[in-house]
Amino acid sequence: MKTLYTLLILILLTHCTPSHSDSSDLLSIYKAEYTRDTLLTTWTPYFTKRHSLTVQKAALHAISHIRARAVVPLLDSLLRYSSSTEIKQYAIQALGQSRDTQAERILIHQFSSFPDSLRLTALKALALCGTARSVDLISSQISDSALRPQALITAGILTRNKIAFPQLYKAATDTLWPYNNAFSRAYFLYYTAPEKDWPVVQRLLQQSSGEARIYYLKKLTKLFSGGLEIPDSLQTLLQQEALTPFTTSASSTWRTYFHRLKLLQYVADSSALPFVKKMNTHPNTHVRLQSYRTFYHITGAEGQSHLVHVLQTTHDLTDKAQLIELLAHINPRLAYQMVNQNLDKGHSAFKARLLDALAIVNTPMALQIIRSFLKIKDPLLVHKALALLEKKHLVTLKQISTLLKHEHPGVVYDALAWQLAHKRYASQSALFDVMKRFSKADHFEVQEQVLKILKQQNSVLSSADRKRLESHLHSAAIAAVYKQLFNPSFTYSAQNSTDRPQWLTSDSVYAFRGSSVTLRIATSLGD
Repeated sequence: MKTLYTLLILILLTHCTPSHSDSSDLLSIYKAEYTRDTLLTTWTPYFTKRHSLTVQKAALHAISHIRARAVVPLLDSLLRYSSSTEIKQYAIQALGQSRDTQAERILIHQFSSFPDSLRLTALKALALCGTARSVDLISSQISDSALRPQALITAGILTRNKIAFPQLYKAATDTLWPYNNAFSRAYFLYYTAPEKDWPVVQRLLQQSSGEARIYYLKKLTKLFSGGLEIPDSLQTLLQQEALTPFTTSASSTWRTYFHRLKLLQYVADSSALPFVKKMNTHPNTHVRLQSYRTFYHITGAEGQSHLVHVLQTTHDLTDKAQLIELLAHINPRLAYQMVNQNLDKGHSAFKARLLDALAIVNTPMALQIIRSFLKIKDPLLVHKALALLEKKHLVTLKQISTLLKHEHPGVVYDALAWQLAHKRYASQSALFDVMKRFSKADHFEVQEQVLKILKQQNSVLSSADRKRLESHLHSAAIAAVYKQLFNPSFTYSAQNSTDRPQWLTSDSVYAFRGSSVTLRIATSLGD
């Protein structure tokens, strides 16, 4: 096995190690990405004739990741003049990631000149940067069999921003539509069908299978969880499905079971209980958890003994947490006892769910336990405790000031966000201390929150205060925020730093090679 691993590393180094000149450029690109450098002058030099395709693609990857709107003119030029289709594809992706209205105009203007492969990428990009201006272009792709699915999916995504697609909706709900079982149609209707059109969704549910069927089930769940009365015809259909096991593999995916159970939660018909209880032992965690919720909604307090029995027999911590949370609604005293028996066990996610149960119990002792979790190191549990207490309006400025001293940037960010939301602020010295302790490029969000608070306080910063702040600005992005809020004449100069992002630290590859090498490897799950 060791020999096989060594061989794999040698093959990796042989085929993936960039040239010496590329290595220098790539490292500069990664550093610019890490420091979130959005200046056009930083990125333009990587697109000269002397730079390889590898370097240009890496630069476009980085531009996409930092969503650099200032670089949109460069991306426009690449679309117009680059001879590489691959570079154009990367440029289109970066335009979408910029979320910029100018990027949308560029894509609309150049769409007709693109081959089909680039049009498909452009439709995906418009899902990110599109506005009502894109409606006509996207709708016009309904007649193109190659682009129709992506046009429907893009339209569905943009509908979340209250952008209407009447032409597409009319076509998708037409009874003569020839693409009955198309996933893209179901996805589009999931986001667009209003309550009054539930019969259309029900009809399509009966005609569909696989992923399309799942989205129709999801849509009906969404409609009826909003208070819409479930008609007899749909209730009959669901009862039939609940009492009749699936026979085709296309219909028996865990997602199908999950959404059937979720919809049965709102039907709340006791005739479905045998199916629901059977799903208590399903191998998929999502299905099991939803089966417990559906069982509770159907039986109410009468289901306590069954839920306790399952709790006592299962060894899965996620299941235990869900069952205790449901018992908190039925029998708060019993749930409190169960939490105390388990709170010193398991992983952070399990304990966080137990805190949810304590919030439902909502007694003084239960709330005191939640407060105690503000004092621990685990950032996930501190975040959960703070969120639960904030929801109950039980957070004090004294607690927030203490959280500002926490070692984890996520906790400090939460404490800063609370101040901005409630317009109650810690002392200026505490805020300056946060800027000093969290001054790496990775801490952009924390520093941004501090600067916003100082501005919201209408603080008048002395010359000494400005110098202190400026000494802690270690990325172009945070420097730009500071300049906008406090000092228009401020000029940022990159700091000489040996800090590297975590993903550039050494690993086992170095054991097989004397000199340092940095690799970026593309996989089906990302870089």
